[in-house]
Amino acid sequence: VDTDGTTHYSSVQTVTFTSQPVVAAARVYPNPATLATGATLDLTTLPAGSYQVLVTDAAGRVVQTLTAAGGTSPALNLQALPQGSYLISIRGEHYRGVVRLVRE
Repeated sequence: VDTDGTTHYSSVQTVTFTSQPVVAAARVYPNPATLATGATLDLTTLPAGSYQVLVTDAAGRVVQTLTAAGGTSPALNLQALPQGSYLISIRGEHYRGVVRLVRE
């Protein structure tokens, strides 16, 4: 309602979305992982591009690094990792994320 007491309604506009949004998220599986099962870093939902992957131990020390491409699923080298919990940081131009890995 305007100050002079009149009202004006705008026309209704229809909005449609043609595609579902893609949620980018990295994950690691199986988790927990053993030497027998191995571990895979799933980057299949990430946009194309290069990603720096850092594996850090509970003390924050970088124990493994690799470069991986979006849309791929590289295997992680568990041979160099003693049993424990690790954080896997994934950084690229359009994505930054952290996933947890338990090595049994």
